[in-house]
Amino acid sequence: MPILWIMSAVEPFEQLWRQPNRMGDLPPETWSEQLKSDHETVRKLNKYKNQGVRAHCCMVIGYHKITKEVATSDSWGAFAQERWFPLEASQNVFSDTYSVIHW
Repeated sequence: MPILWIMSAVEPFEQLWRQPNRMGDLPPETWSEQLKSDHETVRKLNKYKNQGVRAHCCMVIGYHKITKEVATSDSWGAFAQERWFPLEASQNVFSDTYSVIHW
């Protein structure tokens, strides 16, 4: 079921997005280790949680259990059809508002 996600679309968060082919030939465990270099930026995003700063809505379309990344689809153009973000970063800009579309 599609999940519409309300979040704060702030610049530090937007800089963390990765393309669908982000891992290349790396195994997920190795990619997960490389994501740790973003930890400081991810941590600082906590100040946006539940703030509704630059509130924006997009759709959650996937989750990678090993790398702990969330996939979103957005209306901002072709580049935003599938973007991957660290789960912790996504949680830090979350507004505690979402909708599940029931058919």
